[in-house]
Amino acid sequence: MSKAVQIKEAIQQMIQTGTTLWLFTAEITAVQQNTVTVKYTDLELNNVKLYSILTPGNLLCKPKTGSMATIADLSGGKLRDLVLLKADELQQIIFDENGLYIDIDTTTGLIEIKNNNQSLKGLLNDLADIIKSLKVNVLAPNAPSGSVTPDTLLKVTQFETALQQLLK
Repeated sequence: MSKAVQIKEAIQQMIQTGTTLWLFTAEITAVQQNTVTVKYTDLELNNVKLYSILTPGNLLCKPKTGSMATIADLSGGKLRDLVLLKADELQQIIFDENGLYIDIDTTTGLIEIKNNNQSLKGLLNDLADIIKSLKVNVLAPNAPSGSVTPDTLLKVTQFETALQQLLK
């Protein structure tokens, strides 16, 4: 059963059993690995989950400290089982599914893209190395350059193959 179906069934069960779902807006005061701390009125609430289930999913959206967020209280107003639904500003987005990994981090200003075989940074480093070591045959002085040397052509072909393993 998919996660979306599980969530839909849980909401339907709450409606049928009369369970109240409490939603409120709070300010993010601290960000941990899989939880945040929020300020709601005068209360500081810890362990607000970034995932609605116990185990991490394949998409993690970390909010920026100081941003406003919508929080769901799954304990019906007891402020025990809290889940972040949406934040106004994000500091990091991580997607990790079936070997594809994408990390967008606004704190560092860096992006990481990789799969089980290649990383975009690695490929671009390989391209830089190929360009730095580019060699061509020169037939005679003052003559136009000839073909690319076999070792350079091999590097370009290997780069092309690796690039195809990462990008569509």
